Amino acid sequence: MKNGKAMNQSSFKKELIFTDKLIQKAFEKVCYRRREYSCNNDIWELRFNWSERKIEILEELNFGTYRFDAVKEVIIDGQIYEIWASSDAVVLEALTTLLKDKYHITNECNSYHLKGKGGVKAAVNKVLNGTKKYKYFYKNDIKKYYASIDHDVLLNILKSKIPDRSVISILYQFLKRTRYRDGYYKSTLKGICRGSSLSPILGALYLEEMDKCMKNTKNILYVRYMDDWVVMCDNRWKFKRIIKKVFRILDSSLKLEIAYEKTMVGKTKTKCFDFLGFNIGVDVLRVAKMSVRKLAERIIMKLSDSKNTAHSRVYDSGCLGANSTKGDLSIPVSVSKYVRRWFIWIKSVNERKIYLSGTNIKTSPSC
Repeated sequence: MKNGKAMNQSSFKKELIFTDKLIQKAFEKVCYRRREYSCNNDIWELRFNWSERKIEILEELNFGTYRFDAVKEVIIDGQIYEIWASSDAVVLEALTTLLKDKYHITNECNSYHLKGKGGVKAAVNKVLNGTKKYKYFYKNDIKKYYASIDHDVLLNILKSKIPDRSVISILYQFLKRTRYRDGYYKSTLKGICRGSSLSPILGALYLEEMDKCMKNTKNILYVRYMDDWVVMCDNRWKFKRIIKKVFRILDSSLKLEIAYEKTMVGKTKTKCFDFLGFNIGVDVLRVAKMSVRKLAERIIMKLSDSKNTAHSRVYDSGCLGANSTKGDLSIPVSVSKYVRRWFIWIKSVNERKIYLSGTNIKTSPSC
């Protein structure tokens, strides 16, 4: 029996070894994402020496000696993102594929942001249809979700799903990374980073306990998109018990803090609520005021950033016109593309006409 058990473990371990095909596919994805990076970026050095570096990376991963470099922090549109070294990004991309294809760690997660779940469009439409069937709603999300994730709690969840110690070791390094900005280095004690292919999977997995709890509760509607979720129910007393369960799971088990300023509880027939950038009620679907405000803030930020760069002289040939200006400030390509993407996002959620909250402006411009 012992010999048979040892053989099963060794064969299982062989199946999880990082392969040449896995690393090559991850490398190609990273190269595509960083194709417009500066000529001084390390992606070009990695591409030039890839045949040798691939062998080194594979050996280090399979022998458990691979170590991540410090992560560079950058600020984009007012948000802090972390840029990994190109070789580390390849490893993280390969690890993401491994966790999805080998371990299926998000199979029990019920978050619409995961691939194949339907995304924002499916989540918003399901909630919109739920307003016609259920009497009460409870909308909530987590305060600074990525930055609030507890490493010990997440590692315990990962260990329960991943028996291979070498994979856990890499995940531990990912969590306990060293960050640097403007010459200052910091150790990470809490939270996961933005800008990594691995983060959306870990973010979904962290709230799996709440997904299981809602799945076992009958006669309710539960829709989650990462850390934003809506619960709907017809029975008032059952509704209160559900809210207590959510508070217990988030506070005691997951050590998370609710964003009370974004919490809404009420009746679907008399109250609208914001969810994923839309204002939703019975037969009501509008762009939320906060989404419009964020759009305006990011446009102003992009314009101010581009004013002192060469990009401010580049004009867009799209719907805003090749010579579009506002006073003395030209409208760069990045702003035009951002606005168009924003309108495409709005129109993709629902085929009917959607209005900007508080206005009569349709989201389908003539251009």
